[in-house]
Amino acid sequence: MKVRSLEELVAAIDGSLAWRRREVSVMFGLSAGKKELEKEALARALLALIYAHWEGFVKDAALAYYRYVKTKNSAVDQLAPAFRAITLRNSLRTSPEGVRRIGAYRAALGLISPGGGAKLPPDSGADMESNLSYAVFEDVADTLGIDVSLCATKRNLISEKLVANRHRVAHGERVSFDEATLGEIRAGTFWCMEHFRDQVERAASQKLYEQRPVTEPASPAASV
Repeated sequence: MKVRSLEELVAAIDGSLAWRRREVSVMFGLSAGKKELEKEALARALLALIYAHWEGFVKDAALAYYRYVKTKNSAVDQLAPAFRAITLRNSLRTSPEGVRRIGAYRAALGLISPGGGAKLPPDSGADMESNLSYAVFEDVADTLGIDVSLCATKRNLISEKLVANRHRVAHGERVSFDEATLGEIRAGTFWCMEHFRDQVERAASQKLYEQRPVTEPASPAASV
C-alpha cells in the first residue's frame, strides 16, 4: 500500500475503519432472536472479532502514517524526535558490531545528527508487537509521536475486558458476556480506534512529523 499524499492517507485509514465497523455491526445483528446457547457462542466470536479489528486497524493506521512520512524523503535530522528514535533503534538492531560495541552507538548517532543524511528505515523499522494491550497501543502511538492520552480512560476496558478475555477465548475457555458488556467493549474499542485515526490524520495534516524549530526563551526586560 503506497501512501503518497494526505488524501491517500485519509482514504486508507478511513476505509480501514469503515469496513471493520460494518463487519462488527453485521455480526451484532446476527444475535437478534437467537437462543441463549447460540448467543453465548456468537458473543465469544464477536469478542475475538472486535479484538482482531482493534489490532488490525491500529497496525494499518500506524503503517500508513509511517509510509506517508517516509514518502517525504526527508533527512532524519529534519524529522521529529519520534522518527529519529526509530532510525536510531533500527541502526542498533542491525549493527554488525552489536549493541555492546561503542562504535555502533557512534554510528547510530551520526545518522541522526545534523547533516547525517540518513533516511527512515523500511517498514520493519517501525514494527509493533502482537497482542495489542493498552500498554502496547501506547507504545505504538509514542513510536510515531501520536498523542493518545485521551484514550487512557479506556485502559482497563482494552487490556482487561477486551485483550485478556480474547486470550481466554483463544485458549478455549468458556467465557460468557452479556449484551451490555459486549456493547461496552465494542463502543469503547471503536472510540479508541476513531481517536487514533483522528490523531494520525491531525499529525499528518499539521506536519507534526517535522522537526519543530527550537525557540529561544525571551530575554528578561532590562532593569531601569
